[in-house]
Amino acid sequence: MTTLHLGCGLDYRPGAVNIDRHDRTAADVQADALRLPLADGSVTRVEARQLVEHLGYAGTVYALAEWGRVLAPGGTLLIETPDRPAACRAAAESDAPAPALHWLLGLPWPGYQHRTLFDETDLRALTEQAGLTQVAVTRLPPTQAGEGLGEGLRLTATQPHDPLADLRARLHVGWAAAGIIDPLTAPPHLAHLETVCDRVLRAVTAGDAGLLPVVLGATARHDPCVARVAFQALVAHGFVSPAKTRPYLELVSALADEAFPARLAAWLRANPAPPGVQAVRLRRLHERAGLYLTARLHPDETALHPVRFRFDALALTPTDREIDFFCADTMAHLSHREAARGRRALARGDLPTARRHLETAIAYDADNPLPVWELARLAAARPLEALEHYAALLELLPDAADALRTELDAVTGRAAAVGPQPRV
Repeated sequence: MTTLHLGCGLDYRPGAVNIDRHDRTAADVQADALRLPLADGSVTRVEARQLVEHLGYAGTVYALAEWGRVLAPGGTLLIETPDRPAACRAAAESDAPAPALHWLLGLPWPGYQHRTLFDETDLRALTEQAGLTQVAVTRLPPTQAGEGLGEGLRLTATQPHDPLADLRARLHVGWAAAGIIDPLTAPPHLAHLETVCDRVLRAVTAGDAGLLPVVLGATARHDPCVARVAFQALVAHGFVSPAKTRPYLELVSALADEAFPARLAAWLRANPAPPGVQAVRLRRLHERAGLYLTARLHPDETALHPVRFRFDALALTPTDREIDFFCADTMAHLSHREAARGRRALARGDLPTARRHLETAIAYDADNPLPVWELARLAAARPLEALEHYAALLELLPDAADALRTELDAVTGRAAAVGPQPRV
């Protein structure tokens, strides 16, 4: 059993295994603190001094999962980090010295910038969410925190023997290791993965005999690779047997080969809807995806064959294939990307290409007003079409109704046709 000193930099601590991802440090081992080359439960203490502020919020969530994984039951975690309110107050002083700014922002060198500062409440909540117990937070005066640069926080916690906490950590670690998420970039689907994690844990806690179908529905409809990690974690922690998960793992492997998230995006694109109903579209699609997964698991259920045939018949475009995790945020992201491509085409004077990208943007996210607005302006020569687009904009942007009606009159020529109105 050993002590880890993570993100050591030049602060070498005898008796501990000093670890840093950079090679210009005093580290004994060069490794990423979010992907430690250590077995589960192999260390008794993890120390992370002046590290979490460099990882960002999402990076800290996944780091806590990884550190909990390597800690043995009863092992302890120590975190020291700047105190956000104190750092902000010190840096806001009119005569704030350079060290106060460094305590808030970090240093302008690779790996030394601060991405997120925490207060006591945030730090405690994230640690408890990761499943650690006996969490205690104390305040450090400048003389004890970060070489005297400013006030800090010191958190200590204990790793319990809790199968559910271990499962949560395994899910986070598995998703990062599989490349489903890079915690340091905080992709659009970050929050949805947290929701998936909660659903899996609730299903396990319920002890339902239908655990595996519930987990399949909660995970595969976003990304089959997410489902694969979840099933492997359930087996690793003894919640289900390998034999029971075998057909599910075979199914999610097939779905991954078939680009299932892209197929869901194609279904959305192929079924356009009026503005203001994106949430309803997504809910219905998830219901159909659940039926499709059931049809794949039970091919003898002839009543579900039409659902399967419709999904399997979808033709994927290169844009559909840009989606590898299906959720509302990734579809909104893709819609904005298509709208930007449409704007670039407009700037080049390529109107057919612009129209194609803008219409695709609306098909992916019916609630995105940007492509609707551009199409409304493109339809200046077709008043009925312009009126249809502006009516959609009034649904999406009711607070801008006056400006939209004025622009509609200008685009369609209505203002010139009516002429100035007499004063009353």
